[in-house]
Amino acid sequence: MPKGSGALFFDVTTLMNNNGRVTGITRVEMCLTHDMLNRSNVNFIAWHQTAGRFFKPDRELVNFIDGPSYKDLDYDRIEFIEFLPRGSKLLIQGNAWLQNESYVDDLDVLVSRSDIDLTLLIHDILPVSHSQYFATDQVKSFEKCLDRMVGIASRFLVDSEATATELRAYLLKHRGKAPSIEVIRLGDGFQGGAPAVAVSQSKLPDVVRTALNEGRFVLSVGALSPHKNRRLLYDVWGRLYEELGDDTPTLLIAGGTAGAGPEGEQLAERLKRDERTKSHVHIVHGLDDAALELLYRRSLFTVFPSLCEGWGLPVAESLLNGKICIASSTSSMKEIAPDCTDLLDPLDTLAWVESAMLYAGDAKARSAREAFIRKNYRPTPWSETVDQLIAGSKGPARVRPPYQAYVGQVLDLASLKLLAKLGEPGQPQFEAGSWGGWTSSEATLTLEVAKTSSGMCEIVFQTAFQGRSGVVRVFNADKEIAVWRYDRSAMELRAIEIEETSLSVNAALRFIVEGDEVGARFGVAKLAILQSDWPVEKRDNLVEKLAPHRFAWGEPVALSDLKSALVSGWHRLEKALVWSNAGPATLLMPLSSPPMEGGVLRLGLSTLVNQMVGVAVNGVDMGNWNVGPKGEVYEIPLQSSLVGSLLWLEIRPSTTWKPSALVWSNDNRSLGIALSQIELIDADVAFQSSAIPALRGRRKSIPDRGPRPTAASSPNGVFEFTSEGNGREALLQGWHEMEAGHVWSTGSCSLQIAPPKPFSPRLRVTLSAYLPQTVEMFVNGRSSALWWVSDGEPQVFEADVSESVSPHDSAVTIDFIATAAVPAVMSDTPDGRALGVALGRLWFEGVKARPPSVLVKRAKAANRMLRRAFLR
Repeated sequence: MPKGSGALFFDVTTLMNNNGRVTGITRVEMCLTHDMLNRSNVNFIAWHQTAGRFFKPDRELVNFIDGPSYKDLDYDRIEFIEFLPRGSKLLIQGNAWLQNESYVDDLDVLVSRSDIDLTLLIHDILPVSHSQYFATDQVKSFEKCLDRMVGIASRFLVDSEATATELRAYLLKHRGKAPSIEVIRLGDGFQGGAPAVAVSQSKLPDVVRTALNEGRFVLSVGALSPHKNRRLLYDVWGRLYEELGDDTPTLLIAGGTAGAGPEGEQLAERLKRDERTKSHVHIVHGLDDAALELLYRRSLFTVFPSLCEGWGLPVAESLLNGKICIASSTSSMKEIAPDCTDLLDPLDTLAWVESAMLYAGDAKARSAREAFIRKNYRPTPWSETVDQLIAGSKGPARVRPPYQAYVGQVLDLASLKLLAKLGEPGQPQFEAGSWGGWTSSEATLTLEVAKTSSGMCEIVFQTAFQGRSGVVRVFNADKEIAVWRYDRSAMELRAIEIEETSLSVNAALRFIVEGDEVGARFGVAKLAILQSDWPVEKRDNLVEKLAPHRFAWGEPVALSDLKSALVSGWHRLEKALVWSNAGPATLLMPLSSPPMEGGVLRLGLSTLVNQMVGVAVNGVDMGNWNVGPKGEVYEIPLQSSLVGSLLWLEIRPSTTWKPSALVWSNDNRSLGIALSQIELIDADVAFQSSAIPALRGRRKSIPDRGPRPTAASSPNGVFEFTSEGNGREALLQGWHEMEAGHVWSTGSCSLQIAPPKPFSPRLRVTLSAYLPQTVEMFVNGRSSALWWVSDGEPQVFEADVSESVSPHDSAVTIDFIATAAVPAVMSDTPDGRALGVALGRLWFEGVKARPPSVLVKRAKAANRMLRRAFLR
């Protein structure tokens, strides 16, 4: 990316999204691009439709004749850009904005964030200046996008006086003023300096080959859209056939009915059925530039009866090839080369018939006119057009005023466009999310507030902090005005005062985050502007609009209530679920009151394909689940000390998929995890037996939920987790049914036992894992061991738990944090369970137990039995 100000960027979005033959505006962009590639001071950007972001394409990518496409690029290798260097110039000539509000939204954000000058080349505004020829929906969409682009652009270029006149009239009518509009000249030629491509006539349509062989054809380039006035050609050729019969020259209409609407399709059908035209008028499409140039050179003459245009490329292309062009005497066509063009009234059918008969039947008249054209027509090279574009994009840098706000206003920073306008260009800015703006270091907000009295201005923020603790320092114009301290993750209202008594207050705010840990983040969702001299009731009513929705334990959570909690990493909320996108997905749920005795968080999750999904609550990693398309309900027991007044939930899918890539639908979004249910359950309800069976094998546990009513005990302090062993009562959550030799976990898991008497601090377990992995053991909520567990024979592990367990404890809670996998997915075995670790025995040192060799033999026997069962 170029450094410093003055760099020129050319938007090639139209070219990057081209999937077929290059025509019209796309051809103009291609020709301009070929010249700009030779200029070191020109850089290229394009808009990525799927990502909704701009990116910097390689120069090699835009150096294609047939129109490149970013869609074949490796997504991970695309160089996305969030802003351009301040003081840069951005030039857009393409049609990406014509009917695409998403492009306009993202462009608005890019320009606001970068504080750059946008120069817009407008080819025409026909959908609003000649709306009678376009569909109502097309007119409304175009006008909406045009109005937005007029507000974003700093200066305007057009390629004809006709378009300048129409644009100026539109701006005066709708904006009350018209900025300076400069007219440039489009270049001539197809490839813009690229090498010519040979034409293979064998690949041309039959009617084209026949016309070339016979040598008596007339060419008309353009679609059958209503404003192109192809109906006139139907009438003219019908009259020609009546006069000339079989000597009527063939008319090739190089265009199609795509986008032409019902009128164009009806005309195409008439041409096929009418006895006068079906053998002498042919619609051909899909011709490349080389074939089209060949038709220009070999034609008798060309016709272009359009009722209105922004320029009229086919007129200039015909003259460039030394061919006569009979064209309309309206709008821009008469500007191209009036002396060299045969201009006729597009509604005067008889005049068109007479002119066509003259040039079709009089070779001398035709030759004389062609000689005049070759002598007098001066082609415009594309390099000259580029020079005009670069010159037209220069000018004094635009001074962007601060965002205009007023007292009593509530600003929602979930709007990416608003957040970009509030940020200080060239300075750190808030990262936009579906909840609001976030930063882990510093960010700025700049606005000008209009007040109604001389009272001080107060700004109230709905803030959130993610992290164990931290400080946010607030500055206004480099003066520290507030220090906000957060002792834990929280969502709170915070306020500042601007000590100015004038009726217009400038606030240049800078937020600096000083977190006590890596990854701490500060966010602002909304802000409200008040005056200190307002009545209390008026102030409270406005502040109430900022208060976030608070969730209560034991009450159902409606998905619609989650809208304010979906902080980052989510798509739009749907009726029955919400999908995450690429990366971690975060929820911040303020609680009306924390659970006194802890509780359970219940989640309904599903994915497009089976994958491991990690979960963290308030910064504590909860391990992983294997989640699939069927959808399951999962439980996370929570201790009261972990939750507090805010539930910060982070869900981490291991991968994302696009339904379109799986050939399930045309949905092109990247989808990670679907959240369809969320419940906050009090501890006394969660431990009722009715809540357990339906979730068996599909839950994971976390440290320190508190003791069960009665902890499992063993007379000799040894617990065997086999189908015939005594460990069944010790299992809490995250386990399958016990088998011969061991019990498998579903991932992370937990158990609870009574400590032996006399007490020994050395704890021993026998473990193996389905996948080799690191397993962390928590004892009474404290991390007590970290072991590497292999997928081979069971191993004996031991740990000192003296810091976690005392001789006076009535229960010992043990949690294993592990990763699970599904054998049916990983291999050819039919076992569809998620398998984490296999626990054989647990005991304390000093307690008499069987030698480990006996355990190994029993585990091997159990594995042999399991393998034989699979083979059967």
